[in-house]
Amino acid sequence: MENKQNEKVEKKLRQKPKTAYQELVSILYNFKTNKITLQEALGLVQLRELLKPARPYCKVMEDGTVTLYGIKNEGIQMFGDEWDSMIEIMKKGYVERYLKHNERRIKKSDLTSYSKSLFSEDSEDVPIQDES
Repeated sequence: MENKQNEKVEKKLRQKPKTAYQELVSILYNFKTNKITLQEALGLVQLRELLKPARPYCKVMEDGTVTLYGIKNEGIQMFGDEWDSMIEIMKKGYVERYLKHNERRIKKSDLTSYSKSLFSEDSEDVPIQDES
């Protein structure tokens, strides 16, 4: 039973990321049509945090902004010139130096280990997906 659950989670991880709403509707539909049991549905709902995208991806929004998903619970949204400024600031190492200097005062989110795994040197060198 647990092996079956792990297979379902692995399959979900390989799929295109869904919004939380889409994921919940899918789980409820599968339960309603008897494709999964109540226990499996509850397990999938509880494991939703593990089903975050395997790598960051971007999407161009209707208003022309670019949203980056996979770093926080919600996307980070900025206009193109703002992203250009952010990239330049990051290249100069300002933010990294600031964080290092103030690390004792800075709190870590629950997603810290998840975010680090996305950008670790061990991870595959995969370009950011364009999901537009």
